Amino acid sequence: MVKFGKQSAKRLLCLLLVLGIMLTSYSFTASAQNPSMEIADVKSAGFPFIFVAGYGGWGQYDKINRTVFYWGGLQGNLVKYLNKQGFECAAASVDPIGSAWDRACELYAQLAGTVVDYGAVHAAQYGHARFGFDYSEKPLLQGWGSEVDGGVKKVNFICHSFGGATARLLAELLANGDAEEASGAKDDVSPLFTGGKAEWINSITAISSPHNGTTALEMAMPLFKLRELLGIKGKDRPIPSLGLLGITEHLLKLSKAMAKGMGPDTGLYDLSLDGAAELNRRISTLDNIYYFSLPVDGTTVSVISNRRVPDMKIPELMVWPTEIFMGGYTGVTAGGITIDSSWFCNDGVVNTESCKAPQNEASQTYDENRVVPAIWQVMETAQGVHYTMVNGGFVYMVRIKPFYVEHMTLINSL
Repeated sequence: MVKFGKQSAKRLLCLLLVLGIMLTSYSFTASAQNPSMEIADVKSAGFPFIFVAGYGGWGQYDKINRTVFYWGGLQGNLVKYLNKQGFECAAASVDPIGSAWDRACELYAQLAGTVVDYGAVHAAQYGHARFGFDYSEKPLLQGWGSEVDGGVKKVNFICHSFGGATARLLAELLANGDAEEASGAKDDVSPLFTGGKAEWINSITAISSPHNGTTALEMAMPLFKLRELLGIKGKDRPIPSLGLLGITEHLLKLSKAMAKGMGPDTGLYDLSLDGAAELNRRISTLDNIYYFSLPVDGTTVSVISNRRVPDMKIPELMVWPTEIFMGGYTGVTAGGITIDSSWFCNDGVVNTESCKAPQNEASQTYDENRVVPAIWQVMETAQGVHYTMVNGGFVYMVRIKPFYVEHMTLINSL
């Protein structure tokens, strides 16, 4: 009989708890993808599209992406399909449980082809290494930010869930830098923190992104209380290569979420109502960027109350518990927002209202004939759950490829 020691039991509990709150979309198909691409002629093909996964997600640098497609799911490798349609695309790989700051730093390094620099001040404040992986030998693309035909080579971001906050914070740092990091690093400051690069991003599309946080985390609070009672503490340790199509390694990465908890410099905190509010206070909309948001809703009105309950036409059973919880959760004020019945509609992970636009930022109903920069274009709410518009769903199937082709064609026409 196999016996578990105290530490093994704690790790197993962490893994089980994380799996209970992470809704990660796994689907199996064999394929390989080139990790680097050249920027096409911006006049003929438009700017490249960089896909940024949500919390718990992955990209093309990750081993799991060879067989399990975050973007496309059972419908196949979406990024590869869009490349064949003539769009220049790549999928970034950022820390699946990291904070928006850490993920933004990693995204910058992958695009710029440099060493990840989390900032001297930030690293000292939160007690982790300043430098990360070196992408100089295999950047996601070449020539980002360089001059071409009197303009600048930009990128478009297609973001799912927490990927939206990641790209928005990157845009803020590119444009305005960070004075604390610029002074704290002295002569060794990363170009990310010096500002003056507002023109490097053309558009940001946020799909099911919790701009103002999500009440789903309120449901998970007892799990964090249990973590404290058990005395589980997080440690950053190398993840061994265990095979099994990269799935085991990825699950081990996710298991660190419960070990690290919901404190500062964690993705879970940034996804909370208070954490999202802090991000929104430091991030601004930029005059040169086109912003799009796609809210998703998988609920319907209850026949016995004004609560929202799972729509039986969308039988994605694994999100029903959170849909029910979020469909009636109210009475909390956080980040300057009072959670009321307008937050009941949800996709099982994020409140539909939170997906529309960051608090206090300008927005308008999407109209393809009057798209303007610096204003969130709120597209019509899609029917589905949190992962529907990313992997097409498992039970409630939606053909997602036409949406991406149409939307990316529009962006190229702007």
